[in-house]
Amino acid sequence: MLFRSTIFLLIVAMLIVIMARLFIRRSDARVYQEKYESEVARQELLGRYDFLARYANDAILIWDEGGLLLEVNDRATAMFGYSREELRTMTLRDLKPLDSPEEFERLMRRLRESGSLMSETTNRRKDGTVFPTEISVGVIELKGVRYYQSIVRDISERKQSEDQLQFVMKELNHRSKNMLAIIQSIASQSGRSSRSLEEFQERFRRRIGALASAQDMLIAQNWLGASLADLVHGQLATFLDEADDRVTVE
Repeated sequence: MLFRSTIFLLIVAMLIVIMARLFIRRSDARVYQEKYESEVARQELLGRYDFLARYANDAILIWDEGGLLLEVNDRATAMFGYSREELRTMTLRDLKPLDSPEEFERLMRRLRESGSLMSETTNRRKDGTVFPTEISVGVIELKGVRYYQSIVRDISERKQSEDQLQFVMKELNHRSKNMLAIIQSIASQSGRSSRSLEEFQERFRRRIGALASAQDMLIAQNWLGASLADLVHGQLATFLDEADDRVTVE
């Protein structure tokens, strides 16, 4: 009886071991299958990416949920100053300014809400310089795995042009106000010394003409100045005819 019980227990133990091995093998097979499918999806993604990135003028980055860069194009290496191998070991956080570590979290929140994103932001090169960029981010799903594609455009020149335009507009506004103040003064001075409307109109017309002549001289010299002789001639030309010899400029 004891012998039969021992044999039964050995058989049960062997069955348990066999079942455990089968379970482990199935688990390993499932893990290997998942890894294989993930790698197939990754290769399919990179194959699509390679076709698109080959002719791109903007930087293109492929990254996963954690922000790890999976692939970049040649324009990205030129823009950020890293080699392709270096970028493949980095995350999006590594390309952001050091003073904005929360930028990636905000990006992911907006992506989860809308599924896509277009925004102006800033990025950081390998040498530490920060530059303005315009990014467009889209979601790519392959075999249940979610990836992201960012198209990054360096807008430094555009921002410089916008800053220059803003400066010119402020300068134009300032000079326009100065010119209006001068015209107002000319009108007031002409009114005080005129005895009739006709005389006021004539005095005002001549003085405005002299002002316009001075303006033309400055523009002709790119606002670098004008000679005193040219300025005097220009101012007097509207008041004196060619035969008038009351004033001589040497």
